[in-house]
Amino acid sequence: MNQNMQHNGDSELVARCISGDEEAFAQLVSRWRMPLFTFAHRLTRNEDDAHDLTQRTFIKVHQKLDSLDDAARFSAWVYQIMMNQFRDWKRSQNREINRREMLAAELTNNEQHSQATTYADTQFEKSERKRLLHLAMNQLPEEQRTVLLLKEFQELTFREVAEVLDIPENTAKSRLYYSYKALGKIFSSMQLNKEDF
Repeated sequence: MNQNMQHNGDSELVARCISGDEEAFAQLVSRWRMPLFTFAHRLTRNEDDAHDLTQRTFIKVHQKLDSLDDAARFSAWVYQIMMNQFRDWKRSQNREINRREMLAAELTNNEQHSQATTYADTQFEKSERKRLLHLAMNQLPEEQRTVLLLKEFQELTFREVAEVLDIPENTAKSRLYYSYKALGKIFSSMQLNKEDF
């Protein structure tokens, strides 16, 4: 479902939630669980952490929903909450992230050697492209990667991205531009064409 279409009914649900309608909150959770989990998974690169981050985000949403002054801003507001939760998580998990990244790099090197002979397989090619894109995006500076995720994967507008990250809209645009430029260089160094993705 298109993200913008999904946002259309949020205002009514938010208003009902604020008035104490728990069923409306359950609908809001059902509506947003997958988009938020997907974003959390891209941020944390770990399924369990993504589930935890999503759950913590919904707890905060439930606690703070009556402080939302404009229900039409819900999409940007909920991503802003998740980004705050992610920053807290990252501070507490920094050493673990570094350990995982080192392990992932070792596994990646092993995969490249062990899977080279089966590269012609179509399903493998798809998973390999996805893995390489993931690897390339992880080489971006965090501020560029976050803008890219919010804009292209979560389908937020530049105005919403700017609001989520508390930056000027032009800064969001320039970070997206530089993320594409950096990805192009990374793809080139990996001898890949960005058209393949």
